[in-house]
Order: sequence, then C-alpha cells, then structure tokens
Amino acid sequence: VLSINGRSIAELIEEYSLLVAASNPSTLTREVDRLLNQGSGAASLRVRRDGIEQVIETRYQLIGQRSLYENTQPYFAMDQQACSVGYVDMGLLSTPDVAPMMATFNNKDAIVFDLRNYPNGTLWTLVDYLYSGPIQVASFGFPEISSPGDYSQRGATIGSFHFNDIYSGRVLILMNEETQSQAEYTIMGLEQHPNAVKIGSQTAAADGDIAEVKLPGNISTWFTALGVYYPDRTPTQRVGIVPDLFIRPTIDGVSRGEDEVLNSALNCQNIRNSDWPTDPEPRAGLYWDPDKSGKGIDIHAANGNHVIYAYDFREDGSPVWYQGFSDTSSGALRIDQGSLFEYTYDYGNRTVEALTPDDTMRFDFKRGVFEIDCAEGSPELLTSPAQLLWQTEDGLESRCLEKMRFSFAPTPINYTGLWYGGPEDSGWGFSISHEGDVMVVLLYYYDDAGQATWAIASGVRDGNSPLTMGLIQVAGFCIICEVQEVELTEIGTLTISLTSNSEDSADNWVSLQLDDDSPWNRDRMPISRLTAPVEDA
Repeated sequence: VLSINGRSIAELIEEYSLLVAASNPSTLTREVDRLLNQGSGAASLRVRRDGIEQVIETRYQLIGQRSLYENTQPYFAMDQQACSVGYVDMGLLSTPDVAPMMATFNNKDAIVFDLRNYPNGTLWTLVDYLYSGPIQVASFGFPEISSPGDYSQRGATIGSFHFNDIYSGRVLILMNEETQSQAEYTIMGLEQHPNAVKIGSQTAAADGDIAEVKLPGNISTWFTALGVYYPDRTPTQRVGIVPDLFIRPTIDGVSRGEDEVLNSALNCQNIRNSDWPTDPEPRAGLYWDPDKSGKGIDIHAANGNHVIYAYDFREDGSPVWYQGFSDTSSGALRIDQGSLFEYTYDYGNRTVEALTPDDTMRFDFKRGVFEIDCAEGSPELLTSPAQLLWQTEDGLESRCLEKMRFSFAPTPINYTGLWYGGPEDSGWGFSISHEGDVMVVLLYYYDDAGQATWAIASGVRDGNSPLTMGLIQVAGFCIICEVQEVELTEIGTLTISLTSNSEDSADNWVSLQLDDDSPWNRDRMPISRLTAPVEDA
C-alpha cells in the first residue's frame, strides 16, 4: 500500500507515530499499523502489486489481519517425513491441557511453542516438564515504598522437584511484535531449555505488572513500576526478547498465504542439527554509526582471531587509527587492555612503535540494535547490526553499528581484506571492502610527524582494469566529543589493480600519489594479502 486517500504511507506513519506510546520500534510499527486500518467510509488505496501500481476503491475495515492461520485446537502434530513436530498455540493452551499435551509430544523431535499471542498462565506448569528442578526466570526490580526512588532486586524462581518425564527434544519458540507482557515472560522461562531456539522478531518490550491511572477527561493510562530483567540483569523492557533467528514475513510470503516464521521452524535439517543455530559471527567489512558519521570500525578475520581497525579522530579533530586483536566468543568480540594499539612511525629509522592506550572495546553481534542504547535503531536491519562499547580513560562511548553496504550485486572474486606491501614495507597498508563492482579502500599510514592517520577512496571497477580513485582525508570529532560536521580534504590519488586472490601475485599492485615529497608515494608497488579471502553471504 503506497497511499490512503491521497496521503502517502510515510506521511501517515509520521503523523500517527506522535499518537502512539510504544516501548520499541516493533511496538510502534504494530500500533501504527492498527491505526492505518481504522476509519469509516470509503477509502481510496494506491497499491503496488507485482510491480504495477493501481488504485483500489474500497471501504475501511475496523479490524486488521492478525495472523495467516486461525487455529481452533491448542495443540496438534505437524509431523513430516524427516522429523516429527508438535505445535502448540500458546494463546489457546490452558493449564489442564499441559499434561496431555506433553504426554503426546514427549517423543517428538521438536515442539513449536507459538507465542505470537497472549498465553493463559501455562508457563508455571510447563516448566515441570522441561526442567528437573526449579529455575530462576527473571530478576525483578521492586520499588522501595519507604524510600521513593530506590529499588531492590529479587529473583523470580518457578518450578518444582517432580517425577515427570523431562522433554529433551528441540524447543522452538515463535515470537513477534504481538508477543507482549506475560508472553515475553513465558519466553524467558522456555528459552532456558538447552535445545531452545527463538525464531521471529523483536517482541513488544512491555513486561511487568501494571497500575492504572485515570487522567482528566476519563482517559485511562497504565504504567509499570516493576523492572523485569534476565537473571544476569540484562534488561528486557524497552528492548524486548531478542530472537536467535531474525525472520519477518515478506510481502511475497503473505500474498501466498504462507507463515514464513512457522515454516522456518519446521526445517527438519535444522531440527536434527545439534550445532543449529550458530551464533552470529561478525562479517568482514566496514561498520559505522549513522548518527556519528565520519568514523568507522573495520573488522577482518585473520589467523584464528579477528583484527579490528577503528578509524577515528583525536581531540584536535585529526584522523587517527587504532588496531586491535580479539577472539570470537558467542557472537561477540572483545578487545581487552593491552590488545589495542596506536602506532607511530620513526622516519629516521623506518621503524614502527606501538602505543597501548588503556582502552577496551566490546562488540555484541547477538543483541546489537536490540540493546536499550540502540533500541531506536530499526529491528528490520539486514546489515549485521552490532553494538560497540568503547571504554576510554575519559569515559564510555556507545555506538550502534550497521554494516556498510555498497552493492548487493554478486562479486565473482571478492578482494575484501587487509593488504600490504610485504615484510620489507610493513607497518602500514590498505583495507579493502569489495561488493559487486564497488571497491572502497582505506589507506592507513602516518602523517609528517609520524602519527597514525588515514584516508579513504572509493570507485567502481571495470572488469580487471586498474581503478584510479581520489583519496579523501577526513577530520572530525573525538571518541567522546559531541557530534559535529566532518571536513573532507582531497589529498591525492590511489590506483589499485587486483586480479588474483592469491597471497602473492605480480598482477596485484597499488600506486599512491600524495604530496610530491610524501614518503608514501608508490608506483605499482606489489601488494600481498594479510587475511583470507571473503566469501559473499
């Protein structure tokens, strides 16, 4: 749908968003969608169907489509040839249903718990069939009535010791923006199962009991004073429950009447794979914070760990680059003190010295934009979102990173990676991001005083022909400085020829033309790989 009664959907969303109270972008989208479906009388819709725009004259409907399938039974089998699956509609399941349901499904390869609805308090019975003893579901923040403004933390433990058969198959949990309050709490109880996988999209982020407040004009509003956290104090409110597999319905899928979220859970190959799902690994390439444009993070996999370059600015606005090393663990990268370096160059001795600021960095690719600091980001991002926490001696810098995409075209040979002039000319080099025919090159080297500096170039390749690009140096704002406009200065040209992904090839070379007296000028200097080739995802 492109417009309603002559007003574009974008315009209506902007207007309606001011009328909606929402915990996160998922809830905002849900509530605005309901407003778009409400009204009375005739409606003229401009729609695009199969690439063709047309106008449809219709009438408003006061209800929107909530789901593709309206179930009538609380649970039923969805067995396939390669695996057996039980399906549970948690919006219909009642407490007396739990025992016979688990007896029926106890030998299934997987049980799908569909929580794209509001459950009926069944979690407290279900846990006795999933765990052999009590579990802590959450940690609550309770307001101290005698000391306004203070909160105390209390753990929430449910379940009992019993003699039930414990289910050992896959626990597949379906979720979306309709998953709210008790539904979110139910997921927190189910997802502790060792074979649990959460599938779908960010939930409503509105957990906790509520108190009603009457405003003048007989307006009712609600709030909660109860903080709801995971047992490790990870927040859920304003964030939601984060899926392990992010899947949203597509226009094509809805038009075919398919439940793509459910279908993704019924993949027998995945159900039988004990390593599924894998934690999201950081993909090589450039990452940036759109709210702090002008600086970026550059990630590469090399020699069993990850090499991270941070292209940033000093307090005086001059460009600086840092290099760090990190192991990968559970979809996260961490650079500890002593593993981040700023280099200086001694022109007299042609040597490089490493300085080690007392900084640490943490990159979280598992929660990314779903963290509270990043909750304003779009949960529909398909660009490997991550959250960066950069601790410096002057304070903490938090960034919500997106992966820079330059092209979605296929790349026959991908030259993304780190390149340098060989061991005789080490200590500086080139970071290349290559997508389709687009190539972005970051030159990290040293200024006249031997301080680390960087410049960027980009262009479109024409087959295997050498590519000449203008080099731009960027001046901006330091790590914890207020955001400001960056300044761009042309400093020369870079010509690069890449025709082979092998580590050493005479056809891979670079030419640099900076100032006439620059020690970094090069003419067809052979370059070699420092990182393994990257496969396009």
